[in-house]
Parts: sequence; C-alpha cells; structure tokens
Amino acid sequence: MCAEGVSTRHALEMLSRDLVPMTSASGGPPPKKSTVPKLPPLIQRTNDDKKLLEIVVSYYHKTLKEKPDAQQYLVKRGLQSAEMVEHFRLGYSNRTLGYHMPASNRLAGAEQRQRLKELGVLRNQTPGHEHFSGSLVIPIFNLNGEVVQMYGRKITANLRAGTPDHLYLPGPLRGVWNEQALIASKEIILCESLIDALTFWCAGYRNVTTIYGVNNFTDELRAALKHHSTRRIYIAYDRDDAGERAAQVHGEELMSMGIECFRVQFPKGQDANECALKTTPAAKILGILLHSAAWLGKGKRPAVSVIKPAVIQAQQIEEAKAKPAATEKNIEEEDRELVKEKIPAATTTAAKEKNISEPQQPSVFPLAANPESTQPEEAPPRPMPLSAPAEPLVKIEGEEITVTIGPRTYRVLGLEKNTSRGVMRVNVKVSGRNLRGEYCYHGDTLDMESFRQRAGFTKQAAHELAVKEETIHADVGKLWTKLGDLQREHIKKALETPQEETVMNAEEQAAALDLLRDPRLLDRVLSDFDKCGVVGEETNKRVS
Repeated sequence: MCAEGVSTRHALEMLSRDLVPMTSASGGPPPKKSTVPKLPPLIQRTNDDKKLLEIVVSYYHKTLKEKPDAQQYLVKRGLQSAEMVEHFRLGYSNRTLGYHMPASNRLAGAEQRQRLKELGVLRNQTPGHEHFSGSLVIPIFNLNGEVVQMYGRKITANLRAGTPDHLYLPGPLRGVWNEQALIASKEIILCESLIDALTFWCAGYRNVTTIYGVNNFTDELRAALKHHSTRRIYIAYDRDDAGERAAQVHGEELMSMGIECFRVQFPKGQDANECALKTTPAAKILGILLHSAAWLGKGKRPAVSVIKPAVIQAQQIEEAKAKPAATEKNIEEEDRELVKEKIPAATTTAAKEKNISEPQQPSVFPLAANPESTQPEEAPPRPMPLSAPAEPLVKIEGEEITVTIGPRTYRVLGLEKNTSRGVMRVNVKVSGRNLRGEYCYHGDTLDMESFRQRAGFTKQAAHELAVKEETIHADVGKLWTKLGDLQREHIKKALETPQEETVMNAEEQAAALDLLRDPRLLDRVLSDFDKCGVVGEETNKRVS
C-alpha cells in the first residue's frame, strides 16, 4: 500500500499474484495515490462487446477458483462438483475487476468503464462498482458459446436492507441455459432457478434447464423447446404458492404445444436444492420424486414416443445385469417405502392439495386389455427413470477400448500386449468439446502403473481440454481401474486357453521311430553338435 500507493484490496490482489513492489516504502515522503494499473490489463481497445463479456466471465471464473469463501458457498448449497464449475464456467465477483484497468481519470480507463457500464457489468450510479459484486456468477451461453446473459447470486446473508439476492444483466433476459440438453434429450427437467437446475445436474440429471423465476418464462425458451422437439417436461418449480400457480399456468401452455407435462412435487415449502440438502442421497431422492411426478394432462395421454437420454439407458442396462430377476414393480415399492421414510406425505398429498390427479404408477409391460371392455386400456404416462450412472461406459471394438466418463471420451490402444500384472503400457487419447463446442484432445503413450507418467498425462490433458486437474485425475483413476479389470480378464483367458497338441502324421512318426532305433544315435547327436559349433571334450558332450 505504502510503496505503490494503492488501496488495501488492490495490494492484496498484487500480493496474491506475487507482484513484488518495485519501490521502497522506507525513506522519503509517501508516494501519491497511483493511477497506473499495477495488475496485468484484461481489456484491449480492439475488443468487441462479445469479447468483453467473455473476458469478464473468464476473470470471474478464475477468481472463483482462487477464493475459498466463494467455493464454500457452493459446498453449502451441495454443489460440490469441479466438473460443474468448469463446464458452466461459474465465477465470483469480488470487486477486483477495476484493478486491471486504468483509473477513470485516464482516457483509456474512462472508455473501458463506459463500455462495461453499457453492458451492465459496471453500474452507472456508483462509479466503478461491479453489478455482481459479492455474487456467485453463472454465465448463460448460446449454442455458439457466446455470453448472452449473466446471473448473480449473493453469497452473504448480512446484506443491507433492500439489496437483492438475485441479479441479472440489465435489459431483456436472453439465452437458454444448458440448451445442449434440449438437443441431447426429448425429456427435460424444467426448474425455477439456476441453483435448482445445477442441483439436478450435479445429481446426474444432465437433461435440465430453467426459467428465470416464475415470472420469466421467456419466448426464447418456448421457441427452443419447439425447435428441439421436446416431448416431455418435468416441472420442478418450488412447492410454494407462486411455484404452484406458475406450474399450473406453464403446464397448460406447454401441453397446448403438444408437450407432456408432469409436476415434480417436493415437500411443502421446499425447492429442489433444499430438498436435496435435507434428504440424502440427493440423486436417489430426486430420482424418486421424478419417478412419482404427477401427470398434469387431462383425458387421454398424448401419443408421444419418448426418447430417453443415453445415460439413463446405460443405467438401466447396468441394473439389469446386476439384478436380472428384479422387476420395476419391486423397485417402485422400494422407492415408495423410502419416500414414506424420508419425506412422509410429500408426494401423496400434493395432488389433493392442488386438485391434481394422482400419479399413476407404470408397469414394466403394457397394461392388459380390460376383460369387461372391448377397448384396450390406455397405458398411463411413464415418469422418468432414476438417476444417471456414475460408472464409466466401456466399449470394445477389436483392439480399441473406448471409455466414456462424463463429457470426455478416452480411447485406449495396446492393452492386449500387456500380459503380466504390474505393467500397463498403453496409448491413451482423451477428447471432448468445451463449452464453445470446440473439439479438444490430448494423447500420449504411458504406463498406467507409473504414478509419474499418470501425473504428467493428467496435467497436460487438463491444460489441453481446459478442465481442472482434479477432474482429469478422477477420470484417470476410473480409467485405470477399468483397464485393470480388462487386463485381468485378458490374462485369465490366455492362461485358460488350451494349448494345441502337435500331432505327427504317419510318415513323421515312422521317421522319428527310425531315429530312436538307430544304433548310431549317439554318434549322430555328436555330429549334430559339431555342425552347431559346440566344442569341448567328447566325454562331456556325450553326457550333455
């Protein structure tokens, strides 16, 4: 502060980046307050508005990963996922953005601040004050990876009276959060807030999006649902009066668009995040609530063939392998018991309270025709299955092994050459797409049993894919385990394979017997030794 003439927070930012003051505070009068930026500049005059928002999002994202208080807020809300932070580029605003710009009394500083004010990042009322100051920042991207909106959630409770907890950039609410989910799945979970949507995402339900509060069901979201041919929606709004009214209104509108609608019924007064925090495991409870959601339709169910997300299909396949004799009826009975134990009367009374029909429990097989009726009974709507699997998906084609872990794919070659335990030298290529849709990859040949080589691969792959090292480290651990299982199976199969017996034909057998019966057999052997170059005493060669 004394040596450079900066504020306390500015000095702390400099120290956190190892920027040592170049002048000394001892001797001579203290310097005047500095107007020259001491931290690396972020903004260039040539940056357009899209680039400016991208720079701000990247800076907030970097700040979040450096600030324990912001990370602790995510832990408090049960959002403990490094993959989530990287995938959605979550950030944190702590009022340090201005330290990377010239002071406002300089031309360049005034221009940069004015442009950020026009975008809504800085406020007009308070010079230099960041709009999202003290907030967790969740950017909203379009399918081209461009920032079109930003949401801020204050992370502290002791705010001045009248300070809003929820903030957006000024202007119209643009963008569809996680629009990629609408492309990947025809079944969508629709939440009331971004925090609730992230709660589902962290629990394994990646086919989720959100409105921006009960009064902000945007035309852009309506258009996206129609454009991507969404067939079924699970309305997961808060279980309060506002949420119930919005669910009824939006459900009717969506059904008029030809979309099946179900109402996810949390315990009275709770939202998705609060329910997930109070009742563990979150993935199981959210799955049960989705599975028992109430159908909002009237009359006959719309004839829609629902396409399930690939991750859910994989879950059902894995469960079928583990429990071939289990039926869906057994699973549903277990779920109902858990619902009664964890959240009594939460899902059984909700329909009566809001005059909504009780959810009909599906069956594994279509319902049989009513013997007293000539018309086959209409099959009830089938709610969403339980959560997505945490296990990697493995595919083997010849000598190539493909392991899919989350949004990343690992291709492995050369495992079959490792015929002994303790050595696993393979070629590994990891690939995936970042939030902008860019294809990224990293490949290397390494021994998976070597800590040093695994660490090197993890570090470089994280850099190439723009993913946190902890995320790749966890992936590599799962990959190593899967490859170890496959290697054991390969070695076991090789040992159990019977060796083919060499069978001589009649001519070869006769020649062999003639050799054994030859009285000069020993002389012939010694002659062969000489031809092979074996030297030594004759007695020793005979013994050999």
